[in-house]
Amino acid sequence: MLARMQSRFHDVRLRLENYVPRTAGGRLFWELFLFGFKEGWACLFGGTLLALLLLTKWLWPAGAPLARYDFLFLAALAIQAMLLLLRMETVRE
Repeated sequence: MLARMQSRFHDVRLRLENYVPRTAGGRLFWELFLFGFKEGWACLFGGTLLALLLLTKWLWPAGAPLARYDFLFLAALAIQAMLLLLRMETVRE
């Protein structure tokens, strides 16, 4: 039951953290890679929403039947739903 509640990030992170490079330089590179991986995963929702904010700022038609911020709200809900459905994060997060 607990395994079903964990995100894919948790599974991938555990596999990556179990790898131990042989050299000091390799360990340094690996730690930097892990840091970037964790930060990138944490920014997934925010980065996607920021991209939508910028794209709609430049490309949103003036006479659109749906207001831009209404679209962004619905898009934020859709992004969150997709992250949950794809197990990229959990409800608890």
